[in-house]
Amino acid sequence: MTHSAKGPTVSFEEAQRLERETAEHLLKSRKLSLIVDLDQTIVHATVDPTVGDWISEGEAWEARRKDGGPSIATEDVNPNWEALKDVKKFALAQDGVPSRPFHRKVEIPSCMYYIKPRLVV
Repeated sequence: MTHSAKGPTVSFEEAQRLERETAEHLLKSRKLSLIVDLDQTIVHATVDPTVGDWISEGEAWEARRKDGGPSIATEDVNPNWEALKDVKKFALAQDGVPSRPFHRKVEIPSCMYYIKPRLVV
């Protein structure tokens, strides 16, 4: 029931009972459990702003190509565009951090993460 072996332990039967109670409570309140392994997500993400620039360039190239602009050659697109087409981006929410105790909060610019979805089988 926990990643840490330092906490209290319960019998297998008690763990099943607690899990069943939790599931019943969540179903009754019409809520779902979502477990996300963010450690691996962050490990496989990049914060390199160059990736964002390349994605923007590729999207602009695609838009020009779809609009039927002047002969848009494949050579005009960043060679990384094919690999970047399905890359997603996200930022983690960041609250302001007090610059000193009991002072106003200083806004921290959010860091954009880029990640390529993988097919998990």
